[in-house]
Amino acid sequence: MKKIIIGIGQKLRGDDAVGPEVVRAWEKQHPESAKRVRVEISQLPGLELLGLFGDADIAILVDAVQSGAEPGTVHITGLDQVISFEAGSGSVHGFGVAETLALGKQVDPDAIPDEVIIIGIESEQIGLGEDISAGVRASIPEAVRKIEAIIQKNRG
Repeated sequence: MKKIIIGIGQKLRGDDAVGPEVVRAWEKQHPESAKRVRVEISQLPGLELLGLFGDADIAILVDAVQSGAEPGTVHITGLDQVISFEAGSGSVHGFGVAETLALGKQVDPDAIPDEVIIIGIESEQIGLGEDISAGVRASIPEAVRKIEAIIQKNRG
């Protein structure tokens, strides 16, 4: 079973950087698991995201989200729930993960892995030049644990 983890976000946009930070932390804390998983970092979740999946059976996407929950809340959802969001409502990006996956599912359903799991970390601020906020940074260990639990559940 081929797996990919994709950290989505821009380093210089405050909490938007949390996706890549979580993925890097997971790689560092779980090197044995990381050997069995392809890891990618994507600055933006546009159409390039679809090209990153390759032949993966399972994709775990880690991204900052805005749903109105408490900053630092870690959400886990699947493909069907994410693509049902209205345009722009599920991501801090203009053309976000939900829109990209919905388009990919319509245009080339075979390009989307059989299982897509999104770990969304509720953002507080995404200002240009800002660092990750304290509440969002505090949620990184929980998100790392959730990634590892998914990887362990889907060994193979």
